[in-house]
Amino acid sequence: MFSRFSVTGNCWQAINAQVTVKTSGNLRKKHIDFVSKDEQGQSLVSLLKQYPIITSTLEELDFNYCHLNIKHGVWHCEIEPFTASEMVSRIPATRRYLRLTSEQRHRLLSALQLIHQFMEKHFVNH
Repeated sequence: MFSRFSVTGNCWQAINAQVTVKTSGNLRKKHIDFVSKDEQGQSLVSLLKQYPIITSTLEELDFNYCHLNIKHGVWHCEIEPFTASEMVSRIPATRRYLRLTSEQRHRLLSALQLIHQFMEKHFVNH
């Protein structure tokens, strides 16, 4: 069982875009890439790359899944941290819960807040 954390908001632009955050490297030196297959998503990737604080925060976060989706005037960012999940082992048959450390919790909340601020700045009409 995995826990996913998300933030959602409305946007004034009528765009449909999907961006996935891919990781490479190792635990000590992780690198992330924003990836999108659609044209509007590529524009969003270009904007995200202008904010190195978002990149560095995500690089410090241990996650399995991070996805940003904009569709029908609503944006949604979802992150599944590596911890905050239940791990099941078949041999020997055990279950254990991996706790989200305070450091990782801070990074997760920071990442979600930074994405929220980014979306507010670029896609919400004030």
